[in-house]
Amino acid sequence: MPHENIIWRPPGDKSISQRATFLTSLAEGTSRISGLLWSEDTINNLKSLKQIGVQIKTVGEDVLISGVGKYGYHTGNKSVNLGNSATSSRIMLALLCGQRGCFRVDGNQVLRRRPMSWIVESLRDMGAKIKWEGETGYLPVDVTGALLKGSDHRIRVSSAQAVSALLFAALLADNPTRIYRKTKARDHTERLFSYFGFNLVDTGDYLELTPPNKILALDLSVPGDVSSAAFLVGLVAMQRNPGLSLTVKDVNLNPTRTGFLDVIRRMGADIDVLEQGTVCGEPIGKVVIRSGRKLKGVTISGDAFVQSMIDEIPIIAAVAATAEGETVIFDAHELADKDTDRAFTTIELLRQFGISARSIDGGLIIPPGPFSSPGTVTVPNDHRIAMVAMIIASCCAQETIIHNWDVVRVSFPGFLDEFNRIGHAVADSELKLWGPHSLEEVGV
Repeated sequence: MPHENIIWRPPGDKSISQRATFLTSLAEGTSRISGLLWSEDTINNLKSLKQIGVQIKTVGEDVLISGVGKYGYHTGNKSVNLGNSATSSRIMLALLCGQRGCFRVDGNQVLRRRPMSWIVESLRDMGAKIKWEGETGYLPVDVTGALLKGSDHRIRVSSAQAVSALLFAALLADNPTRIYRKTKARDHTERLFSYFGFNLVDTGDYLELTPPNKILALDLSVPGDVSSAAFLVGLVAMQRNPGLSLTVKDVNLNPTRTGFLDVIRRMGADIDVLEQGTVCGEPIGKVVIRSGRKLKGVTISGDAFVQSMIDEIPIIAAVAATAEGETVIFDAHELADKDTDRAFTTIELLRQFGISARSIDGGLIIPPGPFSSPGTVTVPNDHRIAMVAMIIASCCAQETIIHNWDVVRVSFPGFLDEFNRIGHAVADSELKLWGPHSLEEVGV
């Protein structure tokens, strides 16, 4: 092995980055956010806030957000475009419903195929005025701001985005809002709200938020993204030769996000996870993964457990193909509501590389490999599938040409550079560098 010990900090957590910008935009005063993820999704998130009157400046890699108060969004009849991000679009939709103007929410062609009905129906129960502009259930939509009513809601989907959107809407409501979750999923919104001192009660069965009269600005620090880290951790775990180790530092270890780490430990990977403190209510620490262990197939099930690794299932499937015995994943219905139907696109990718993966109701079955290169692969418009394709290709004896690889820009623009520290790839074009300068560019 040419590398013995790689030490690396992953980019900022995408989920927390987006929630942090929204929350600070509602505050009175200026908040500084450090560690923000710079990717296509977060750039579109920030640009959308600028479109509705939020002042955003950069100091080095930090972002200064001057909040407009709870009801301060405004627009000059422009469309608020969230690009590819379902998280940002659903939270933005919830917040615009409680404002004092008219808005249009839209996204790119991928986002236009993400379902919005389950958010819109709950928001309408709160008094929101939302009109489908085209096909019912999908963006674009027209929103007329209204006084939202605090009420009880029972979430019908497992996605954390449903809870987060309603919690943000509840900030603008006239009375407390109670939310009954289908299952416990990533709880970054709840942790942020508690960090800001909101009156949020979690009984286990439901959440109840009493809306604050006003929100005061606070500085925030975003920990490293465990989902981004999972791809390189998985790649090291797949290496059969000993001698390579990867230390991931300052990474988010929120238990609603670390199911992937639990799974590869169960598979037999040589991994240590050490919690070292908290940042803005989020536990952080380091992960050390070492190559050279034989892995075994496992069975993965349980709504809450699967939710804790829902974005990592494609890389889990790739790791599983290097294990002895089948891996079976149940309770992953939410994979259908991603950038692609990730159960389908994961299976199709594995099959292209010679793995006879197959679907089951709400999940998938992955038999052991070996991988074989198809020569050429065109990945769909899904950043996580693209990263997995590159990782699998690095495990093949033959060269693989991957088209559309640069979709990784959505969440992890620096993936190619970090991947090349362990695997090997040659890019046919440069990937756009995202950063503070991107806020001033046109057409993002």
